[in-house]
Parts: sequence; structure tokens; C-alpha cells
Amino acid sequence: MRQKPNVLLIGDDDARMAKWRETFERSARVAQAEDLPQALQQLARADYDAVGEDWRFHCGTWREALQLLGAIYPDLPVIVISRSDGMEQEIQEWKEVIAAGAFDLLLASDHQSAALSVLEQAVATSEARTLHATV
Repeated sequence: MRQKPNVLLIGDDDARMAKWRETFERSARVAQAEDLPQALQQLARADYDAVGEDWRFHCGTWREALQLLGAIYPDLPVIVISRSDGMEQEIQEWKEVIAAGAFDLLLASDHQSAALSVLEQAVATSEARTLHATV
């Protein structure tokens, strides 16, 4: 594994993205895109190990981004960031994003260690898929 994996965050809510950026920067190099077109440009220019995307962002939703990213980068793990704080709604959101093909859902209430654990698992999955594809 590389020293630090590359992670792309997609979202335009500065306060929310600052929180997740600060968390992920503890163990990854983090870039940010405000919307899907900007994210696609960044993904075309550099290799990323995982993507974290906010529930909604300028010109798009997590579902639209997940569908497009899955079609173009099928081995890239996408982690969706929850929009809610209520446990019942978060459970429903988790079911929805997993069914849609996301790697996982980060909850607004997740502690840094839980978020970093999800990121670490996503990166390991990405590396395993890449290795498997070359064998």
C-alpha cells in the first residue's frame, strides 16, 4: 500500500466538507470537488483510491454521482456521507446507498476512528480489486 491513499471528496457544503477533509487527512491525501463535472476532471487527471461524496451537492446527488462513477470507474469505492443525524433515518439511508452499490455510508455522528476505518477498508478493497485485475 502507498504511504497515504488518495481520496476525492465531492461536496459543496464548506462546513461539512471541512469536517470530513480534516478527518480523512489524518491518513490520506485529500482533494475536493464541488460537483460531479469537477470530480470527473480530477479523476481523469489523477489516480484515486476512494471517493467520499456528500448526499447532495451543486448540480447533483449521491445517486447520480454513484451511477456515473460506477460506470466509468467500477473498481473505485464510493462512500456516501449521510445527510441526517437521526438513527432511524440513517439506517434507511444506509440500506439505500448499499442497495445502489456504494461501498458504505458515513454517518454524521461517526467518530473519526469509525470514518477512518471505513476509508481504510475502502482503500484495501480498491487495492485488492486492482491486484486481482492484473493477475
